[in-house]
Amino acid sequence: MKDQQILDNAPKGATHVDTEGRWHKLTFNHKGFMLLNNDGYWDYCNPCTDLRSLADIKRIVELEKELKTPSKQGLLEVL
Repeated sequence: MKDQQILDNAPKGATHVDTEGRWHKLTFNHKGFMLLNNDGYWDYCNPCTDLRSLADIKRIVELEKELKTPSKQGLLEVL
């Protein structure tokens, strides 16, 4: 899935996605991560694959859009 597709398909409450496309939610208690199960409920889990932060993906998408948009002078702005 491309980054924009990940953001578009993220369920409410998700904070991370794993390399297999499963949604995770980081909770700030002693239990840590939760996984969205097939029934649409969040279950506690111990992720065994790499996770990507949805906040990071959102920022990457924003920066990619800025790079594709020329500035008023006709040049790309360097961040």
